[in-house]
Amino acid sequence: MTPSHICVHFYFGFAAAFIVYRALRERLGLSGSRLWMGVPVVILGFGAIHELIEWASTMILGPERGMLKANDADPFDTQKDLFNNLLGTLLAMALYSLWEMRKTPVST
Repeated sequence: MTPSHICVHFYFGFAAAFIVYRALRERLGLSGSRLWMGVPVVILGFGAIHELIEWASTMILGPERGMLKANDADPFDTQKDLFNNLLGTLLAMALYSLWEMRKTPVST
């Protein structure tokens, strides 16, 4: 697994989490632990769909042209991809939460 491969999955989770965080908070009214559970579930769902598309492309196009490299020495590629999605998501959520706390005035 190359560093660029790791960065792509991490950045997907990071960028998409800002959108999903705000959408779940504004449209569905989620907050607190429900928001912190909902955002990773949605992002990891998108990541799982991507991994299934990788697999399907290899089944249809063959191992030479498909997205999934079956002869890769790393049997845990899918797990690492989803974990990097999760790490990017958690970082984005933490930054978004800090930003929101910074904007909220402290009452005395």
